[in-house]
Amino acid sequence: DNRRNVLEGIRMAHARGLRVLLVPHLWVESGGWRAEIDPGSDEGWAAWAESYKGFLLTWAEVAREGGAEMLSVGVELRSWVTTARVTSFHPIIAEVRKVYPGLLTYSANWDDVDQTMILQDIDLIGINAFYPLADEEGAPLATLLRGGARVAETLAQLARTERKPILLTEIGYKTVA
Repeated sequence: DNRRNVLEGIRMAHARGLRVLLVPHLWVESGGWRAEIDPGSDEGWAAWAESYKGFLLTWAEVAREGGAEMLSVGVELRSWVTTARVTSFHPIIAEVRKVYPGLLTYSANWDDVDQTMILQDIDLIGINAFYPLADEEGAPLATLLRGGARVAETLAQLARTERKPILLTEIGYKTVA
């Protein structure tokens, strides 16, 4: 059902003239954050990488079949793509490229994108952009605007350094202190 429904969603978006980015999310049943996944051992990481490859290749096939213009190869997988464990991720991206002909991105969390070690393997830098704009609750508009300018310069510098465009794959500001 999920595959059929996603393909129908892609078809409906295209019928309305929209372009589609397919972002396969992992939901951690324990309620933990996917960025903290840790299979614990070399064997556990090898099994994890093999399982993730199957998961991602399935969605790459859906993206190809539906004609999605872009695919995210992961979402906030900090414990994998910002560590030495990243070596098992590079071949997965190469396998995805054999299945899916469109643009690839990765949806990094805003606070670890500069540590993400797969940027050379993707076409656009994806960022889940929930950057804080101020340090204090109830900050005045001028402070928020300065914070926004600081974020914009950070993103511009990253794009220049990596020589790739940036796509905000998620964006928002939580109403928390």
